[in-house]
Amino acid sequence: VGNKPSYAFNMDTNSNNSTLINNIGSDTAIDSELINVVPNSVRRNFNSNEFAYVKVRVSSDQLNVTRGSSSVIEFDSEDDDFQGDWDTSTYKFTAPSDGIYEVQAVIDIKDLPATHTDMFIWFKVSNAGGSEQRRISHYDETAVATLSDRFSLHVTGKIRMAKTDVGQLFIFYNGSSSTLDIDDSSYLTINYMGG
Repeated sequence: VGNKPSYAFNMDTNSNNSTLINNIGSDTAIDSELINVVPNSVRRNFNSNEFAYVKVRVSSDQLNVTRGSSSVIEFDSEDDDFQGDWDTSTYKFTAPSDGIYEVQAVIDIKDLPATHTDMFIWFKVSNAGGSEQRRISHYDETAVATLSDRFSLHVTGKIRMAKTDVGQLFIFYNGSSSTLDIDDSSYLTINYMGG
């Protein structure tokens, strides 16, 4: 089979084609004028504010989420942030354009209370006119087998946001233990779906 060639690409935003600029590790000559890696219609979204994607994580366990109150989930580490829309210091997403955003999260809870756990996951959207809470998940368990159970809550929702709206993911906990701990394996993705 032999060694596979490796390539380096330059996304040329001033022409209709994405131009192959280098062919490394191969004896094959490639005519860069014949290669159209990304069509202009697709690349338009990658070069405008009409595209947004973030994937962020909790970098260390978020301890002592207090019973009876809402707490922002502290996603302070970025895996992907296509346009810099996520702020790791405030745990906020700023919408780059009007449209529908798909919000997905996996919230891993450590040591569920043995008798009762009630949790709401909601997305708070804020702008100059105020703020609005949009619930995207509710979990209510009246009996859990053991205190050491680790629980994973998968949530998803589609949220309409206007350009410059700010969003944060919150958890509201009410259970038999005074606090709840969020595991550092928890993560959030936000993906722009269109207008």
